[in-house]
Amino acid sequence: MRYGRTPGDHCNAAESAVASRLGVRHVILTPSGRGGLFLLLQCLPSGRVCIPGYTCSAVAEAIALSDREITYLEHSRGSINLTTEDIAGRLQPGDIFVLTHQYGYATNVAQIVEAATQQGAIVIEDIAAAFAGACNGKPLGSFGLAAFGSFDTSKLIHVPMKGGFVATDDDALAATLRTRAKLVFHRMSVTHATRLVLLGCLLHLVTRPTLYWLFHAINFRLRGKTSAEDGILARKLNAFYSTEFAEWQAAIALPQLRRLDEIIHRRAEVHDILQAACASSTLFKSEPSPPEIAGTSVRLPIYAIADKMALYQSLVANGVDCGFSFTMLATPKSLSESWRIAGSVLNLPCYGSITPDELTRLAMTLESLEKQ
Repeated sequence: MRYGRTPGDHCNAAESAVASRLGVRHVILTPSGRGGLFLLLQCLPSGRVCIPGYTCSAVAEAIALSDREITYLEHSRGSINLTTEDIAGRLQPGDIFVLTHQYGYATNVAQIVEAATQQGAIVIEDIAAAFAGACNGKPLGSFGLAAFGSFDTSKLIHVPMKGGFVATDDDALAATLRTRAKLVFHRMSVTHATRLVLLGCLLHLVTRPTLYWLFHAINFRLRGKTSAEDGILARKLNAFYSTEFAEWQAAIALPQLRRLDEIIHRRAEVHDILQAACASSTLFKSEPSPPEIAGTSVRLPIYAIADKMALYQSLVANGVDCGFSFTMLATPKSLSESWRIAGSVLNLPCYGSITPDELTRLAMTLESLEKQ
């Protein structure tokens, strides 16, 4: 079958396109971003895995399912990303340090990698939300020994339902990853493929303001919930870790990879308009330093100054798709600053598919909140 479940020419072409964008020699497609991290941990030396206190619980889940010890690092400056100060004296030889570029934002990457390496740690970049981004002209994902990324619905490149990849410039590691992937990942069933397509179509539809409000009302409000997040980690492997990236998924990803610059340009326009609408807000603040390549951030993070829940409810009431942004962490409560960040951050949508009318309405909604 030309676009079947078995990897073939389209998968090979997608891997080459991602590798070219990252400036590395090797890319292996995976069932998800977390599946990519899981695969990496199967191929790296034993040791602690150190991750940001403020991060997606899927990262901690992949580490836990790999039977690795997790060390959470506190954020000292209240930023969504760790700094060199946050890792100073915290790492030890043999550690694996996951350097996350949260939401596509990156800070002093080269310095952080150097600081981690000097402490004897192996650096793995989490570019799940930062694919095609850069720091000082160098692609994110090319600083560490390896990187893992995601093709989830909210990302620049998306396939039903997730999909992902691992990337490295290390020939020996790449060979080990490919060998291990054949043992870990299994062919996708027809039933699972059908389910992914239907879910992918649904998630794409609910990015529309009216349908998002309806989706939120049915999926959350009527169930007495505010988010799908719970911070609970899976205790056994699921399809995100075991299902092979299929040829039909690559056939969906390839056209997007080929027009990636166009996608980034459109997202940059959306990001600039929203950033301008946020500039004078008294209800929230945004990240002071935008991504180096405008349009590569998957969302626009904002920090609620007062009541995050009240701001969230106001945005939802106006059909604004603003994720809770890791409100419920797997991180120990003792990391108070990480939890404080989680309790303030919301994400504004920067989808390239937002229509001009929807974008105007969103900007007007942000401005109108100031008058309420």
